[in-house]
Amino acid sequence: MAESVDSWRIELVRWIDSIRSEQAQMREVIHAHQERFDDLADRIQFKLHIFEGEMRGQMKFIGRNVEELTLKVERLLQSKIEFWKVIIVAVITTVGSIAVALITGLLK
Repeated sequence: MAESVDSWRIELVRWIDSIRSEQAQMREVIHAHQERFDDLADRIQFKLHIFEGEMRGQMKFIGRNVEELTLKVERLLQSKIEFWKVIIVAVITTVGSIAVALITGLLK
């Protein structure tokens, strides 16, 4: 009986040692994967930083284009308003000249 208990204890110690060995190997594997994950996270962070910079640049560029386009539209609208003012003045002047000619002709 003592031999079976001793052999059982020896097997238990061997089993515990094998578990410890596997745990040590797993720690090494986990550590290696953690380093790879950290490297990947750093690369992603770096690329994200570059992307954010590029997007800010694009937004500034688009903002300038929008401002320029707004100014062009405002100038175009202003020139159309000026054009219609000239047309209205010309029409009023023509109608006034015709009216004066008619009144002058009627008075003679």
